[in-house]
Amino acid sequence: MRSAAFLKVYGVEDLGKKLRMLRPEGKEKDWFSVRELSERLVRLRKMEEEQAKSNTQGEAYDKIKGCLIEMQEEGTRAKKKASRE
Repeated sequence: MRSAAFLKVYGVEDLGKKLRMLRPEGKEKDWFSVRELSERLVRLRKMEEEQAKSNTQGEAYDKIKGCLIEMQEEGTRAKKKASRE
């Protein structure tokens, strides 16, 4: 399960530059579909995940991220259990 809480946050300018770099060749300059935008965002996320893994700190990051996700899921389960009682 992926959590939005661990995504890198970009400014408008930075995100625009990154997405322009991922623009398919031969496309019009000022036009794109929602599907194309979604595909670019998926590729950007994959690139960031690969970069994080290639870092020497990537392993530690993955462990910390895993622990935080687990804690978040435990909190969600506890809230659901409390709401049932």
